[in-house]
Amino acid sequence: MRYKIGMYTDLSALDDGTREAFASVVMGFVLAQHPVAPIAAPPAELQ
Repeated sequence: MRYKIGMYTDLSALDDGTREAFASVVMGFVLAQHPVAPIAAPPAELQ
């Protein structure tokens, strides 16, 4: 996922706050389009 984002914008050029907000929006969109196990799911559910 990270490499795809990198093709469109250089996140290192953004300040931490902007980068965090951008990541949140992107992840929210991705999870909305592709429902998967929650990021915070216990390791047992991911195995």
